[in-house]
Amino acid sequence: MRILHGYSDLGLIFGAFGCVVLLILQSDMRGKLIFSLLLIANIAFLIVNTWITINGMGIPYGPQFHLMLAIIFVANFYLTSRTHRKFSNLE
Repeated sequence: MRILHGYSDLGLIFGAFGCVVLLILQSDMRGKLIFSLLLIANIAFLIVNTWITINGMGIPYGPQFHLMLAIIFVANFYLTSRTHRKFSNLE
């Protein structure tokens, strides 16, 4: 399970990097707010997930943590793919 959480760390790192890039590209305040919140969530869950990877399992509220982790991954995918389509149509 530690290996799986390590791979999840990679996904959160890419999600945080994507949020930073898309935050820079946004011109409207709503987009900046959405990507700022997602960036904060990615960084917070990256810290907790890295701690779990190093120290092992058995944290309280583990099922809720996994649910929120899945929601963050889905939000990363949805928002980056939606924004990619928006910017690719400008070319």
